[in-house]
Amino acid sequence: MASGKKNYFRHSFSAHNDIKLLELRDEIGVGFYFYYFSLLELCGEASSENLKDFYEFHHSTIRKLWGVSLSKSEKIASKMHCVGLLEFQKMEKSFIFTIPNFAKFMGKYTNKITSNVPNKRKEKKRKEKESKEKESKENPAALDALNYLNSNANRQFKITQGNIKHINARLDEGHKLEDLKAVVDLKCHQWLDDAKMKTYLRPQTLFNSEKFDGYLQEAQEQLEILKQEKEEQQEYELFRKQKEAWIKAGRPKQGTTEYQKIIDSI
Repeated sequence: MASGKKNYFRHSFSAHNDIKLLELRDEIGVGFYFYYFSLLELCGEASSENLKDFYEFHHSTIRKLWGVSLSKSEKIASKMHCVGLLEFQKMEKSFIFTIPNFAKFMGKYTNKITSNVPNKRKEKKRKEKESKEKESKENPAALDALNYLNSNANRQFKITQGNIKHINARLDEGHKLEDLKAVVDLKCHQWLDDAKMKTYLRPQTLFNSEKFDGYLQEAQEQLEILKQEKEEQQEYELFRKQKEAWIKAGRPKQGTTEYQKIIDSI
C-alpha cells in the first residue's frame, strides 16, 4: 500500500441486494451497477478533500462516462431519481446530482494506525445535530418555510445545512416568510400534478438565488390576478342578487322609492 493519506471508494459486500439498486436493475437492465457506481466514483473524484451539497457535470462528461447518448443519459439519471438513489436535475448544458448520505461511500486510509483518535462519524453527527439546532433556534422562520414546503408538496425534507441555507439566504436578503410561502404556493399549483416538474419542489430550486426573485414576481402577479377575479366575482354576485330582488318585486322603475329600497337592501 502506498504511503500517505488517499481517498478510496467504500463498497458494501451486500450492495447487490439493496432494494433501490434492484429496482434500478428492473428499470434499466444489467448495466445498473456500472451506471450508479461509476457516477459515485465521478462525484468522489470531484470532491477532493470536501464533499459537496450537489455535483454538476456537463452533458458530455456523463455521456462519455456511461458511453450512451444524451437522451439515454437523462433516462438513466431519471430512473435513479425515481427509485430514490439520488436527486437529479437536467440543466441546459449540464446535469446536477444530489446524493443522500454520500459521505458513507467515501473513506480514507493511512499507512499508520493512530490510537486515541476521536470517532469521526460520531463527531460529524454531533456537529450536524448542533448545526440543525442552531439553525432552527436562530431563524425559526426558515424552519416554518421548510415545514410549509413539506406540507404542501408532500415531501419530507430534513433540517440540513443544504436545505436550510437557501431559505436563510433569502430571509437574510430581507424577504419575509410570506414571500417564501407565496413561491411555494405558486409552484405547487403549477408543478405538483406534473410527474417531471414536481421533483423540483425542493429548497435548492424554489429558493435558489438566481430564480427566487422571478418566482416571487410571478407569484405576486398571480395573486393580483386572483384578487381582481375575486372582486369581479363579488360585483357579479351583487348584480345578480339585485336583479333577482328587482324581478321578485315586480320590476319597479329605476329612480322610484321601491327600486332604491331593493338596491339598499342587498
